[in-house]
Formats: sequence, structure tokens, C-alpha cells
Amino acid sequence: MKPHPAQQFAVGPSIMKGTPLKEIMNGQLVKLIGVSLAEVTPGFDTPTFQKRAKRNLNKLELKERALNIAHAMAEQLPEDFDELAPLLIKSLGPRLQATEQNGLAPFFYFPHSQLIAEYGADHLESGLKVCYELTQRFTAEFCIRPFLIAHRDKSLKQLKRWTKDANPHVRRLVSEGTRPGFPGRCGYGTFRMTPVTHCLCWKVSRTIPNSMCGVR
Repeated sequence: MKPHPAQQFAVGPSIMKGTPLKEIMNGQLVKLIGVSLAEVTPGFDTPTFQKRAKRNLNKLELKERALNIAHAMAEQLPEDFDELAPLLIKSLGPRLQATEQNGLAPFFYFPHSQLIAEYGADHLESGLKVCYELTQRFTAEFCIRPFLIAHRDKSLKQLKRWTKDANPHVRRLVSEGTRPGFPGRCGYGTFRMTPVTHCLCWKVSRTIPNSMCGVR
């Protein structure tokens, strides 16, 4: 069976000295994401996607590059996020088997994270489903925040259920998404910690070592 495009993303275990991390958001990544989406999206215009995704890419920093690619993805996917979400999930590659030492390969999904954050916050159910799948391949910390801000109580109820999930990446998302101090760097507003969110972080920290760490 042919490897998924995410498995073909040729990046090393760590960034090379003197090379900015933003350089992994490049033409190779754009091409592979296009392949993964074209396989599940009827009428996907690969040349247009690639041209749009690579527009001014060299002038942008890491997050802006990921967001630029995300916008290009959105332009080729259904406008309704509830229709977009199942296609995005279907386009994903295999789940991570390890909780550490995954190198830079999971950054294949950084644009996916930006897409969810930018276009999904008004669609709680489908948005959380995508976050659930994404966190098993890359951190979903960046994209869970808008849901916690827009739908605080309902999102926290789902996170509470996730503290008992069998997958350690899902449990880790609970602490990643609710930890204090991160929103200012995320750019999606303020999420104030409460006794409930402190409790969720504590529950997860009992089952996942270093659960308060950053991007894995």
C-alpha cells in the first residue's frame, strides 16, 4: 500500500542548526497536503491550491505560512464547515503510535490546525471531532482554544470526557488546551482558568508525564 502523503513528508527528527523552523512549511508540504485532500475531495483543483498556498510563502513566518496554506485549503473545500470536517478527517494519515520522539513530521498538520481554528469555531460538534482526530497526529492545542472561548461550558464537558480516553494524545489535549498563560501567544483571546479547568489539568497530569509541556 502506498504511504500516506504525511508519511512522505521528508523532515528530520529536529531542525538543522541555522535553519528556521518556518522552512518546513514549504513547497513539498503544500504538494503533499494537496495530494491528501485531492484523494478525498471531489473537484479538488490541485494546481490552483498549490499556487494559492505558495503565494508569498517565503515572506512569511511559521504561523503565517501555516495559515496561508490553511486559507488555500479552505478555498478548495466546502464552505460549510460541517461538510468540510468529514473530508478533513478522511484526508488524515495514520495516528501517532508513540507519545515522544516523533520528530518534526507531525508539523505536516500545522496548516490543518490553523484551518480548524479559523473556520470551525462556530461549529462545535464537528469542530471538536476534528480536534479529537488531529490531536492523535499533531497537537490540537492551537485549534481547541477558539472552541473553549466560544463554547466554554460545552467544550469543558467534552474535555472532561476526554480525560478518560484510552488514547494518551487525547488526554494530553485536555491539559494542553486548558493550561494558563498560553492564549496571548495563540492569538484567540483570553481563556481564564477556573477550579474546573485546574482539576482537568490535574487529572491528566496524573496519567501523562510532562503533560504541561508545549508542542510535542
